[in-house]
Amino acid sequence: MGTVDGCPVRFGSSRLALRPCVELQVGRLEARSAGFAGARLESAAWIAVAAVLRGRAELGAGIGLELAIAGGSPLIQDAYSVGGERVLTVGPLLFSAIGGLGVHFP
Repeated sequence: MGTVDGCPVRFGSSRLALRPCVELQVGRLEARSAGFAGARLESAAWIAVAAVLRGRAELGAGIGLELAIAGGSPLIQDAYSVGGERVLTVGPLLFSAIGGLGVHFP
C-alpha cells in the first residue's frame, strides 16, 4: 500500500505542532484460503480516503514523539467468500492510530 497526503495547515510551534491532513491510500488487499478443496487467493484493489490529525512533540535532546489518528472510508468495499460462505467483508469505515518515537541527529 502507498499513501499520498496533503497537510495544508500547521498549528503550534516548533516544539509542539498539529496538522490536519487528507490522505489517499492505494494498494491491493489479498485474502488467501488454504487447507481444503477449492482454496485460492483472492485480491482486489484498495483505494481509501481518510481525514488525519497528526501531532508532533519535541521532548528534548533531539527526541520527538509523533502521533496520527485517521478516519475514512474505502472506495471499494469487496466481500471475500470461500465455498459460498462469506469470510471477509470490507466495512464502510476505517479508523487507525499510529505512534512513533524518533531521534533527530543534527
